[in-house]
Amino acid sequence: MTNSLKATEPENPQKLGQSALTSLVMPMQPIRDGRFVANNIVKMLLDTHPTMDMNTIAMLSFTEQEQMQFAQLIGYSLNGFSELSYVDDETYAAAETIEAEGVSDTEAKNDALRHQLACIRTGLKAAATAAFKIHPDDLEA
Repeated sequence: MTNSLKATEPENPQKLGQSALTSLVMPMQPIRDGRFVANNIVKMLLDTHPTMDMNTIAMLSFTEQEQMQFAQLIGYSLNGFSELSYVDDETYAAAETIEAEGVSDTEAKNDALRHQLACIRTGLKAAATAAFKIHPDDLEA
């Protein structure tokens, strides 16, 4: 029996239902000294396949979640991670929180989402007061 790596086309997330999209959320790698802790197996696979690099991977049809996790698994620096086009603000904010405060990835992701929700609420409050011509205090429950 021979071993071969077969490339498979990942599913298109736009075609998936909401519960399937939620399952695409990947765990975050630990961070030490400003870098994600590399997975030695993934790093070895990348190093032993010279035609496969970050640019080649970016041209394939992988999801942004998969690309973000791959960057973590190969030990990307936190600064470099922030500059990747497929890294969203919430994921980077969570990574910064993990590094700065030593919290779990779940806690850090929740903090980033809470912050995003607070910003949305502030914007909606301003829009509602302007649209309905009411004082912001009248919106307090």
